[in-house]
Amino acid sequence: MGTPSASSGAPWTPSRSRRCVPTSEQQGKSSIRGKILHVDLGTRASREESIPASVHALLVGGKGLGIYLLLRTPRGCNPLGPENDLILITGPLTGTMAPCACKFGIVTKSPATGGFLDAYSSGKIGPAIKHAGYDAVILHGVAPTQQVIVIDDGRVDFHDAGSLAVSGLAPLQVDARLRKRFGHEYACASIGLAGERESLVAGIFADQRCAGRGGGGTVMGSKNVKAVLVKGTRPVPVADPEAFKTAAWIARRYIRSGESTVRALPLLGTANIVDTINATHVLPTRNFQAGHFAGASEIDGESWREHYWNEAVTGGRRSGNIACQHCAISCSKIARAKEQPGRDDPSFPETVQELDHQVVIDGPEYETIFSLGSNIGNADREVLLKANYLCDHYGIDTISTGVIIGMLMEAAEKGIIGKDDLDGIAPSWGDAVAIFQLIRKIGTMDGCGATIGKGVRAIARRWPATAPLAMHVKGLELPGYDPRHARGMGLCYAVSDRGACHLHAFTASVEAMGNAGGMDPFDMGQRKLDLFLTLQAESALVDSSITCFFTLNGMQAKELVSLLRTATGLDFFKGQDSVRKHAARVLALTRLYNYREGLTANDYALPGRILKETHATGPASGIAFPDMAPLLAAYYKEMGWSSDGKPTPATLAALGITPALQDLIEP
Repeated sequence: MGTPSASSGAPWTPSRSRRCVPTSEQQGKSSIRGKILHVDLGTRASREESIPASVHALLVGGKGLGIYLLLRTPRGCNPLGPENDLILITGPLTGTMAPCACKFGIVTKSPATGGFLDAYSSGKIGPAIKHAGYDAVILHGVAPTQQVIVIDDGRVDFHDAGSLAVSGLAPLQVDARLRKRFGHEYACASIGLAGERESLVAGIFADQRCAGRGGGGTVMGSKNVKAVLVKGTRPVPVADPEAFKTAAWIARRYIRSGESTVRALPLLGTANIVDTINATHVLPTRNFQAGHFAGASEIDGESWREHYWNEAVTGGRRSGNIACQHCAISCSKIARAKEQPGRDDPSFPETVQELDHQVVIDGPEYETIFSLGSNIGNADREVLLKANYLCDHYGIDTISTGVIIGMLMEAAEKGIIGKDDLDGIAPSWGDAVAIFQLIRKIGTMDGCGATIGKGVRAIARRWPATAPLAMHVKGLELPGYDPRHARGMGLCYAVSDRGACHLHAFTASVEAMGNAGGMDPFDMGQRKLDLFLTLQAESALVDSSITCFFTLNGMQAKELVSLLRTATGLDFFKGQDSVRKHAARVLALTRLYNYREGLTANDYALPGRILKETHATGPASGIAFPDMAPLLAAYYKEMGWSSDGKPTPATLAALGITPALQDLIEP
């Protein structure tokens, strides 16, 4: 790169051999480090930057800090170019004893949508960054050759990925080999072959978990970074140790008292909802043509528990339940294939020595069960497990992958595309051979993979007749809840800043699953909007603290606020509706970023199938999706945005964004 990124702020100074000395006024008084680490890949320089406490007081951390840092990148930059930054982000509770605060996030400009992207995953790298002394690590520029970045407290070293023999390898292999080489005390985040070849559905993997949505792994690959290793030795202080210990105990007790967090998630993982979502006709089936899958009982949580999650130890390796660091829930599951392809099976060459050439996965999660199950007409657990494994092997998001395959299967069924378009592959519903072949194309970007690996929007552009089959918002494929019988999810997908995202405001938990007393799934009035705004605010709070989404299945937002206050010493969330105000502040900034990057109100729209096609059976049979304009107008009014969805100057002032961050949001 030669020169610093435009977002760097201050001159760069080499620091390869320098260990940082804690200088922040917050050190020893707050779980917020108050520092970020900049790594210039082009010049192999690094530097530290202090972040004012006022920024954290305004935006907390996590997603809030991430959008603050992303707004400093140049307007209109190429998502896969040197001016786009890849930000590895932590939250104020990361690295503390707060329950379920074992995650990290990535923030960048999405190559899939051209707008704001945040994605989160469990993994030891989040706490490691915090223990190294930072709230975030930012990768600037592009390395001249593929690199592995190694951060040891304040020291940054660059190692050639080819010399370390990790280029082209699966994330699990990269993790095992690099930690064997550098030490098991290091935490690792890495990409697979899909990220190296810039598939737009590539994720960033850590400890077999994935920050998968929106192409974050693609951005990492474009920067010529195969992996980031981090080791930190500094304890993370909290402002009031005794009060924080009490807050953590109370939060944990709430989590250990919730039905979902004590029984459903530990026993059946996220797959516990498959039957309920299917019974309410919200389970996307055959590329969102329907909301009910006849084979759901073959791939529900009970079936996985009976057939795959019931082994304590197999060959010295664990199966069944596992937990993330400091997790009080244990929703993760380990499953291994019943029919192992073995070491030299030419039909399944992706087995690796690091797993004794066995097909083993962490999961499957609900979203994978929908995407590689019902959405592609697959009720075979063994096929689903192996498809999940292949996605992990190549480093791709299972949600987007399954929606891509569903689109291709429907297009083939309708005669819009054929074998000649797909390198001889003939997709049909539930066909294992086609499923595996298409995943390999997406993961390697070979042949037709150069198109289909870029997502459903790229497929629609290549074959325009398939456009009505493309299930996405802003270029991000829809997740596993059909909004035709959970209308709040329609608003959720439409207004989410990163594209179609179920976690922006997960109304299906109430509409389809009956939580909090349930709510009419067809309602699109003020009561549904109030629910949406509450869930949106809670989700923003979780993302800014970077804790697990499932914590709020047990504790409430007030427990999370108490943890933040006692850990940081900052008096967050004073007054009524303060949590909603925090969400409004963060979402105003992400919305402004998206507008800055060329997105408009027209991009916040649902796929035509959702709006124009009805279910053939079930409660939503024959019921058209109503005009969303009134609900969108009401939402924009509640948020203090203009009629075209842009935050107004008065709203920015009321939220404290101006004048504090005026220089970041100038038109």
